[in-house]
Amino acid sequence: MNGRERIALTMRHREPDRVPVMCQLSIGHYNLNGGYKPHEIWYETEAFVDASVKLARRYSFDGIMVVLTGRPPNYLDNAVSLKEDGEGQTIIWRNGDRTFLPWDDMPHHYPADTAKPTRADFATFDPDRDFADVEDRLGYLWNVLFHIQEVPGKPDRGLLVPAVSQTTFSVLSTW
Repeated sequence: MNGRERIALTMRHREPDRVPVMCQLSIGHYNLNGGYKPHEIWYETEAFVDASVKLARRYSFDGIMVVLTGRPPNYLDNAVSLKEDGEGQTIIWRNGDRTFLPWDDMPHHYPADTAKPTRADFATFDPDRDFADVEDRLGYLWNVLFHIQEVPGKPDRGLLVPAVSQTTFSVLSTW
């Protein structure tokens, strides 16, 4: 029985030959073991998909948990510079923002505009007061929905899932 069959049986509440195994690996693990640099894992859909497949095969997983659903094509064209040092990579964006991508951890984004709302946090975020501007907060776009700090040319607020995510899911469906 292969992984796809094992997962399909389990999802139908039937018993497979063994418990299916999948794991949500950390971004740092992808960075260190996926065969790509952190900026490629984080911003290039094809690199993330390829690293996901490589690692799933290495660990004999039955399936892949998709943690990054994709990026707009050519997203890195918005970068002005990309530098590396012993700690990781730093991208400077056209709007002046800076993203630090450690070799072994999640990216850290720093907006150039210090007046821009920061991540929402439980201690200060009041849903009754602040929900209307939640998309303006870094934490909403950066870590919850899209895993990117902004979407250049996106005309409205709201989800950006269909076109971007389709690339990831269509490539993985052949695995």
